[in-house]
Amino acid sequence: MDSKTFLTQLPPVYWSPKHPSTYVMPTDADGRKRTAGIGLIAMQYIPAWNLIYDKFDMSDKQQNFDSVASWVYAKRALEVELHGVPLGDTMVALGPVKWKAYWAKHKKLVPRGFVHQMMEMSPRAVL
Repeated sequence: MDSKTFLTQLPPVYWSPKHPSTYVMPTDADGRKRTAGIGLIAMQYIPAWNLIYDKFDMSDKQQNFDSVASWVYAKRALEVELHGVPLGDTMVALGPVKWKAYWAKHKKLVPRGFVHQMMEMSPRAVL
């Protein structure tokens, strides 16, 4: 297999339709125009972004800002190791389809918490 074929078979790193950094909101802080929101931090830990991005309406300012708190919780929760590998690393390596199957099979081995809550939430339409 050549390298180009190999690379096309890898799962996507981020699962949202647009690059995570595009999910920002204009804000007028201290009289200066700035951007704020999840898009400023999402790329710092992609697994957390993948876990939460489809649970919020990122075009809504309040939900975008609320997603920041969920991202922080997700980042911490995905550090839990299963079979010696952090859940976040497993999530990115498997991709969205295989991750769901993996989670269904192994979720009872992970302490009940934030990852369970996010996986149980229904995704919303993502823009």
